[in-house]
Amino acid sequence: MSNETNAGLLRRAAAYAIDVLFFCVTSILFYLLLVALISDKLFVSILIPLICTLWFSFYFVYFHWKYGQTLGKRIMSIKAVNIDESPLTLGTAFFRWLMTIVSLGFSVITIFLLFLDKERIILHDKVVKTKVINTK
Repeated sequence: MSNETNAGLLRRAAAYAIDVLFFCVTSILFYLLLVALISDKLFVSILIPLICTLWFSFYFVYFHWKYGQTLGKRIMSIKAVNIDESPLTLGTAFFRWLMTIVSLGFSVITIFLLFLDKERIILHDKVVKTKVINTK
């Protein structure tokens, strides 16, 4: 497949920024809801990180599996697919999420390698054998 369909760094970064903003807003709403419902502040302070971690993981895995897109990817008209452009399975979406977390630890190297890659496929996508393509 031609690399003209592969999404570039700026679109991917914008999609991720939109997803992080969405995550922050929904996390604040979760927090406000818990504070209103539960009077034990210590319990809320323990519960919030757990809920946010589960929510963030669910958000990325579920939406990549079901639609190939998160809200950010949908707005930026890009989509995660397998190398052969078939939809992601649940297992692939989960493994891709894990590899995304790992590659974030090497973000400078990951971004540098993306610029060197003629097909514009980022490190975690190479490991999982997926890519992000333009939908328009």
